Amino acid sequence: MNAEPDALNIIAQKADGAMRDALSIFDQLVSFSGKNITYKDVLENLNVLDYAYYFKVTNACLENNVPECLMIFNDILENGFDGHHFITGLSSHFRDLLVCKDQVTLQLLEVGGSMKD
Repeated sequence: MNAEPDALNIIAQKADGAMRDALSIFDQLVSFSGKNITYKDVLENLNVLDYAYYFKVTNACLENNVPECLMIFNDILENGFDGHHFITGLSSHFRDLLVCKDQVTLQLLEVGGSMKD
């Protein structure tokens, strides 16, 4: 059984600290993807938004490009994602960006290994 670290991180986030939920989600993903659980498989199976969207919105905000932000948000909604969940995820993303700005708070970062790089 192989699982990408980022895939396991998403499972842990989705389980929200509940071990039974994490095991149930993991079993569901094993049934779906076999012996290799990838980040992409987890996103598809659990209907989770890719981190790339949060970075796109962040970049558009930094460029003061409000129309681009709205178009990205519209794309997210058209792909069937809940707007409230996106806003919650975006606030977590902004928190993570603030946390990683200082070496002292870097240990508080709650993302997978490849996201830290």
